[in-house]
Amino acid sequence: MERHCEVIVRSDAIFVFGNAETQPGVWITGQPVTKLPANVDAENLGRAVLATLDAYRAGVEHPMGEQWEAWEQDSLRGTGFGSWRKLSKGALRLGIKTEGSSVVVTPTATDGRGGYADIDEMAITSTSDPKQIGETVRNALQRCKTKSKLP
Repeated sequence: MERHCEVIVRSDAIFVFGNAETQPGVWITGQPVTKLPANVDAENLGRAVLATLDAYRAGVEHPMGEQWEAWEQDSLRGTGFGSWRKLSKGALRLGIKTEGSSVVVTPTATDGRGGYADIDEMAITSTSDPKQIGETVRNALQRCKTKSKLP
């Protein structure tokens, strides 16, 4: 089973967010969330990514109406932010997934207001070694782009 998570990087912290699959191809961000210092070493960053990938859930009921707001608030628990917009503004995002025994880290383009689009052709594949995953995350951040308008 392919598992997903994401990393959001701000100047002062790195957040590793869990993902849950509500139906094939539809993922939502949620718990667990791990907040790390911006200068975390590669091995501990990789360990946080692996632990979050291990917590991946499939078959979760897609939140509707008021459930969506509750899901969003729960997913932000522990971040210090009250909304995704505030967390995302000015931040970089990476999508992470497993492919067999490999981990694929995909940089994104951001519009600076919290919107992100994957840059699939710039993805980097890593082994499942925690230190290599952390180094791959750092390398993929260098491939993130900022655009005034996303496609």
